[in-house]
Amino acid sequence: MNPREAVERFHLVFLRHFAAVISPGTICLKGGVNLRLYHNSPRLSEDIDFDARVVGVDVLKKNVNKVLASRPLLTELAAVGITLSEIKPAKQTQTAQRWEFHVIHEANPVPTRLEFSRRKDEPFENSVTELPAAALLAAQQVVPFVFNHYTAPAAYRQKINALATRTQVQARDVFDLDHLSQYAVAARDVPSDLVTKAIDQLALISFVMFKDQVVPFLPADLAEHYGTQEAWERMSEKVWNDLSAALPPPAP
Repeated sequence: MNPREAVERFHLVFLRHFAAVISPGTICLKGGVNLRLYHNSPRLSEDIDFDARVVGVDVLKKNVNKVLASRPLLTELAAVGITLSEIKPAKQTQTAQRWEFHVIHEANPVPTRLEFSRRKDEPFENSVTELPAAALLAAQQVVPFVFNHYTAPAAYRQKINALATRTQVQARDVFDLDHLSQYAVAARDVPSDLVTKAIDQLALISFVMFKDQVVPFLPADLAEHYGTQEAWERMSEKVWNDLSAALPPPAP
C-alpha cells in the first residue's frame, strides 16, 4: 500500500462508519471520491467532498468528530498500519464545514480533508444510495456498505461548475470531464454562460499542470499513457468539443 492508497483506505473506512450515523437525505457524496467509488474513475483523490442538507452545523460536527475518534474506526485503520494526525475542524459555518488532518502510513503523512457544503448545487433527487464498486472494496479489503452519492449526469454538471468557477483552475476537472464524456449531454442543462466560462477556464490549464496535479494520482500504466503532451491535447480537445456542443448555435 502506497501513501495515496492509504488515504483511499481511510476514505472507505470513514464512509463505512459514517454511513451508520447519518440520517437518510442529509448527506450526499460528490467530487473525485464519488467518481472513484461509483463511476469507475482510475484517479485517486486527496479529499472527500459532500453536500449536506437539513442536518444542523452542530449535529454534523458532533457526528463527524464522533466517527473520527471512534475506537472501531481507529482499530480498523491500525490493523493495516494507518494512524491519523491531530484532527481540527478547520471551518465550521452555515455554508461549509471542513476537517483537515494527515493520514499516516509507514511514517508517511499525507494530507486529507473532509468538506461538507450547503450551497445546493444539485438536488438530492439526482442521487442514489448503493454499494461502492465491488472490485475496489475487495482490493482495499473493506466490508461492503452503502452510501448516498450523485449520479453520473449530476457529477458531470458539477464538474462543469467546478471548472467554470474556481479561482485557481485544477487539471483534475478536465480529466474528470473526459472520464464522464459519455454523459456530456447533461451539459445542456447547465446555463450557457457557465458552460462558456468553463471553456474559457479550460484554455488556462496546461500540460505541465496536468502532469503535476493528475498523473501522480493514476495507476502506473495509466500514468504512462496519460503522461504525454499528445494525450493531454487529445483529452482537452475532447472536453472542449463536449462543452461546445452544449452551447446554442450562434445567431445568423
